[in-house]
Amino acid sequence: MIDSIINMEVQQNMKNILVRDLFKNSAEYDGKEIQVSGWIRTSRASKTFGFIELNDGTYFKNVQVVFEETLANFDDIAKLSIASAIIIKGVFELTPDAKQPFEIKASEIVVEGYSTPDYPLQKKRHTMEYLRT
Repeated sequence: MIDSIINMEVQQNMKNILVRDLFKNSAEYDGKEIQVSGWIRTSRASKTFGFIELNDGTYFKNVQVVFEETLANFDDIAKLSIASAIIIKGVFELTPDAKQPFEIKASEIVVEGYSTPDYPLQKKRHTMEYLRT
């Protein structure tokens, strides 16, 4: 219930940006606070910070999100599994010297839906036979 109230506040305050638009118009968003939502493709965290690869289905590439221990729900976010649905609010930054063209430094992450630990798909590619079973 509390998540739903928080979600409504996050969604009402900002317009959600599509991953496709971030890749096509990245210079337009540089240094601005944005909101993006989607599903976790990968997640890894240490004691002080973590990374999430997020995709909303509008583009074949993922967005890298950096989150730090200053987030109120850092421990909960660090434990999220693949395919959990989240809304991220943060600052968009171009990273020309890094592997990815940009990243989002999260200031707020809200969980829309949790994925079960036995979710059958992992980061790797799967054969059609595996997907049919």
